[in-house]
Amino acid sequence: MPNKVAEAQFFHVTEREGLPSMTLPVNGDPVDPAVLDSFAFEVQESARRRRDGLPPEHKPQKLRLRVIRGGEGRASAGVTPCSMPAE
Repeated sequence: MPNKVAEAQFFHVTEREGLPSMTLPVNGDPVDPAVLDSFAFEVQESARRRRDGLPPEHKPQKLRLRVIRGGEGRASAGVTPCSMPAE
């Protein structure tokens, strides 16, 4: 369980500050070398862009969904009871 808490915190730090992080499952299965290579390449590319004075690479943000509870603005927004608009 502490791993999930740390993973969530690193996710938010990555989102806000741009700190690269990677979570690896340690359950006895071999780690895919392509995952490690991809992460290492991403870190090197980010460092190169900073060194060369280029703007950070734009990555589209994932949309976050929120659940609409009760009668929270359904009629005025034209939202059906089962829809979940992105914030």
